[in-house]
Amino acid sequence: MKKLSLVLLAILFAVTGVLAQTPNEFKYQAVLRNADGTIMAEESVTVNISILQSDLVTSVFDEAHTVTTTAQGLINLNIGSQGDMSPIDWSANTYFIEITVNGTLMGTSQLLSVPYALYAETSGSSIPGPQGEQGIQGETGADGAQGVQGATGPAGSDGDDGATGATGAAGATGATGPAGATGPAGATGATGATGATGATGATGPTGADGVDGVGGVTQAGTNVTVTGAGTGGDPYIVSATSGGSSFVGARAYNTVAQDIDIALEQVEFGTEHFDEGNNFANDEFTAPTTGYYRVSANVEMDYAPGSIFVAIYAGPSGSTTKRAERFNDGSTFISDILYLDAGDVVQIWASFEYSAADATEVGSTHTWFTIEKL
Repeated sequence: MKKLSLVLLAILFAVTGVLAQTPNEFKYQAVLRNADGTIMAEESVTVNISILQSDLVTSVFDEAHTVTTTAQGLINLNIGSQGDMSPIDWSANTYFIEITVNGTLMGTSQLLSVPYALYAETSGSSIPGPQGEQGIQGETGADGAQGVQGATGPAGSDGDDGATGATGAAGATGATGPAGATGPAGATGATGATGATGATGATGPTGADGVDGVGGVTQAGTNVTVTGAGTGGDPYIVSATSGGSSFVGARAYNTVAQDIDIALEQVEFGTEHFDEGNNFANDEFTAPTTGYYRVSANVEMDYAPGSIFVAIYAGPSGSTTKRAERFNDGSTFISDILYLDAGDVVQIWASFEYSAADATEVGSTHTWFTIEKL
C-alpha cells in the first residue's frame, strides 16, 4: 500500500503544466525491498511496465527500464520515456498498469486520473467546462496494509552506573594442581662391601644331540621308512614299503546339459574322474591346506561359431574373486598357478556371446576341470 501511495503522488506531480504542453509520459516512484523486508540499496534492477485494457490481458503499451536503486532503495521512472504512448485512446477503455521487477510480478493497479490528462491534447477543446455538482461522497475505503518497519533508530546514551552489589559468597576450593617436576637425583653413595659367595646353582638341562654324520647312499623307493637310533652300532635303515598316495587333486567333467548365454555363470561338472583327498564337491574344489595349486579348465560349446569367456574364481566360500580369465572362439582353455589358503574354494565360470546357446557337449569330456597341489 505504501508503494501504491508513492505511485499516485508521482502521477499527480507529473500533471503540472499539462495544458501548456502535454508530455506523453508520467512519473513512477517505488521503494524496493527484499522478501525479508530489507532495503534493496544501490542495486541494478530491470523494471517492465505494461498498460493493459480492462480485460487485464490486452496490452496497449510495454517498455523496460534498467535503473539503480538509491541507498534508500528508491527508483524513479518516467513511464513513456522508453516507448510511445501517443496511440493510446484514453477515452476508449479502462486501463491498468502492471509492474514487474527482475521478472517478478509486483502487482497490477488501475490507472485513475493522471494519464487521462494526456487525453486533453485530443479532446477537441482546452477550455474547461463549468464545474459540475458535487457527487455523493463515496464509502470510506478499507485500511491499507501495514507499512514496512522503519530502520532502527540510533542507540540511546548509557545510563548512570548502578550501586555496587554486595560481595558474593566465597567459591569452592579449586582442584589440586598437578604434581611438580621430579627433583634432580642425589649423589651416588659409597660402594658397599663385597657379599658372600652364593651356593652353586642346579645343573642345566642336557643340550640337544649333535648333527648326525653323513651316511651311505640309499636306493630311492616309495614311502621310505626310517628306523633305528642312528648310532655307529645301530645305524638308520631306509627301506621301501607300500602305502597310500600323497597326491592331492581332482578332475571332473561335464555330462549334464547346461545353458550358458551372455551372462557369466558357474560351470557345472556332473562327473568326477578322480578326487584324491575328497576335496571336490558341488562343482568346486576346497583347498585342504595352504599352498600353491595348479588349476586348468577347458570349456566347449555345442553352438558354433561363437566366442567363449572363461574365468577362474578363487577365495573364501561365498566371496570368491576372479584370479584368471581367457576369451576364445569355439573352445577355450585356461590354466594358472594360484596360492590358496586352507579352506579357499576354486570355481570355473563362463559366458557365451549368444543368448540362445547350449552350454557344453553333453556326455563328452571336452569341458573339464583339474586341480593339483604342488
